Amino acid sequence: MLIVKAFAGGVILATGLVHIIPDAFEKLGSDCLPEVPWGKFPFAGFVAMMFAIATLSMESLAMGFYKRTVKPLMAALTFHQLFEGVGLGGSISQAKLKMKSRVLMAVFFSITAPIGIGIGMGISNHYKENSSASLIVEGMFTSASAGILIYMALVDLLATDFMGGKMLESDFRVQVGAYASLFLGATSMSLLALVV
Repeated sequence: MLIVKAFAGGVILATGLVHIIPDAFEKLGSDCLPEVPWGKFPFAGFVAMMFAIATLSMESLAMGFYKRTVKPLMAALTFHQLFEGVGLGGSISQAKLKMKSRVLMAVFFSITAPIGIGIGMGISNHYKENSSASLIVEGMFTSASAGILIYMALVDLLATDFMGGKMLESDFRVQVGAYASLFLGATSMSLLALVV
């Protein structure tokens, strides 16, 4: 499991850093946008950083709420679900929650993509790819997504295992395998940038 999570962490990290954040910089640095303020400040990196910090804050507050009340992890897990399905699936299975909580989380996860697709279809007739508004909105959302993915990969998937007891207590071969898997995941996803 440690080796699989390391691979997933590498893939998610590369997705945020190699695939998504460059696209955000491209959108927010487009010549179609006014030089001031878009050409004077690295908004893509700033928004990614702010959303990584916001994710940390929300996750910390949700976990604090959970610990103070012994209530279900609904708020924290639903937040995760919006941004990272794989992370949510692992959290749900490890949390050993009641069936009602599992069903609610599955329902929320199931309706997120169709709602997003519906919104996209609804605005598609009015969408102009190189308009200032489209570039700014798409660049901001892309930056936010990259920040959240980078945070999730580093904190939720990798730091928990690599800096915690699981990795330190593991056999040396498992440790080497986990690091190799992390690099393989990150390299594999990075290489996809050459063909996409």
